[in-house]
Amino acid sequence: MAVISVRMTDDEQAALKTFADFHGVPLSTFLKETLIERMEDEYDIKLAEDALAEDDGTRYTLADMRERYGLKDKVSVA
Repeated sequence: MAVISVRMTDDEQAALKTFADFHGVPLSTFLKETLIERMEDEYDIKLAEDALAEDDGTRYTLADMRERYGLKDKVSVA
């Protein structure tokens, strides 16, 4: 397993440790999970931006989709 060193001030370290303690996880776990979550968020944003760039503006109503796929007008819930 790799080890990464991060330089920070004592105040930054204390703030991060307090937050990690609040969530009941070790500081290293908190930092790793936070970094991974940030990476996933940025990836999701990139996918959304790409999808929006390809969007031709076509929209369909629920009625249009029901008609297109031969669905009943009302959905029964058991």
